[in-house]
Amino acid sequence: MAVSIADGCERLEHIAQRLRAQLDAGKTPRVRRRTVRGFLKWFGYSRRGNYVVEQIRQCLDEHQLRTVPDFEGAWIDGILTFELNLRDDKGRTQEPKLPDPTIRLDSISTAHTSPKILAPEETIKAALSLMQMDGISHVIVSADGRSPMGVVSWRSIVDFLAEPDASLEAQIRECIEVAGTQPMNLDDPLFAATEQVLKEGYVLVRGEAGKIGGIVTTGDLAEKYERLALPFQMIGEVEGYLRRRIHSRLSQNQINAALANAHNRDIQDAHGLTFADYITLVGNDRTWELLELIRVDRKVLIDHLDWLRELRNDIMHFNVDEPRSTDLAKLKRLVEYFRQRLE
Repeated sequence: MAVSIADGCERLEHIAQRLRAQLDAGKTPRVRRRTVRGFLKWFGYSRRGNYVVEQIRQCLDEHQLRTVPDFEGAWIDGILTFELNLRDDKGRTQEPKLPDPTIRLDSISTAHTSPKILAPEETIKAALSLMQMDGISHVIVSADGRSPMGVVSWRSIVDFLAEPDASLEAQIRECIEVAGTQPMNLDDPLFAATEQVLKEGYVLVRGEAGKIGGIVTTGDLAEKYERLALPFQMIGEVEGYLRRRIHSRLSQNQINAALANAHNRDIQDAHGLTFADYITLVGNDRTWELLELIRVDRKVLIDHLDWLRELRNDIMHFNVDEPRSTDLAKLKRLVEYFRQRLE
């Protein structure tokens, strides 16, 4: 049976009841812990869109609960705790902090992943084997397992092995890269980390108690930016095909007549159209006929345009979660379809 918002609200109700009972008994309420990802699953979701956040906030408010940190901006695999958010003498509860619009280093999963560390006495053969088997490009070198001396990378190893008398049995201290080892914090802006990664090939991430909490490399950034930028590009391409078809088949008066009838609004040209407008034009019998999409089912097209509208709004507004791989796959199929049908 599918999980729903109501199921998640019921879980929150039980948590609130337990916390209140412990408080009434004079005990310190035991904190309940859950990852953000697990918390979203309570409500039947895997990522945080505007609608999802609004519905979950209503459930939290109803049971006078809050999450620490606030679930909307926290890392998807970070830990949340649940606390009572009791009303004060004036009946007010503590307002959650506004979501942080800055994309930060903690949005990269490898920033939270314990990096591979080798002692400087280990061989280059050991470093190469580790990099090949684990599919990584950098290994941290540390004498005490905490403070980094530097890193070895494919580049530094290749440069070393290019020497005539170089051996795979040499110690990795012989090919350490020492530049760029100053760690950054998880809450540093991603663009600041990007500058160092582009310069050095990596950035170390500061963990707890002086340890290195993770390492972010060029490959990690490429994957992140692909997931952030690719949906914009693909949605923009779909819009381009739609606008070209509309501009070539409909006059400005015909567009405005259809929009005025549905929404009582006019636009100056086709470039001012939104996905809601595309849906209106497809749904209007007269403009649908003029668009000449003979081999396209109108209802199916409207359903997919509405899905694109929601995805675009979700991406354009603050959302710390990347589009799901299934959404990206569907988007790629739609782009290919529009290329074939509307080009």
